Amino acid sequence: PDAYATEAASENTKEEWKRKVRISAGGIQSFVRLWSLLIPYPNPLFSYMYLSHRVLRWTITPYCLLLAFISNGWLVAAGDAHWFYSLALLVQIGFYGLAMIGWWQSTREMKSKIFFVPYYFCFMNAAVVAGLFRYLGRKQSVIWEKARRK
Repeated sequence: PDAYATEAASENTKEEWKRKVRISAGGIQSFVRLWSLLIPYPNPLFSYMYLSHRVLRWTITPYCLLLAFISNGWLVAAGDAHWFYSLALLVQIGFYGLAMIGWWQSTREMKSKIFFVPYYFCFMNAAVVAGLFRYLGRKQSVIWEKARRK
């Protein structure tokens, strides 16, 4: 109970990007190599945990975010969407707007939690997409350059 852990942050956003893309590509690589862990026999709980905590994060989440944004935009643009979709689109636009301000602040060595959290969420999901392309392009190595830390 008295233990706590700390981790030094990457030196800058560029170093953090390299680190996240490498980790994402490695996560996808491990999913491809360990697909048999998805077979629920003999341990269905382990298979569920692997699927929900590892596979979905590296393979589906970023694309679902994009699909939800495009779908809501399409529904609202069609003109006869339920009010819920209009509200969802406004929330998404607001969230991504906060993320853009967070990105702008990061280029100026500024940081505010209300902008940084949405920015980092988008940053991480973009790194997952970049990691997929890195893996598919066969540029993922077992040896990597460590990110410089503060």
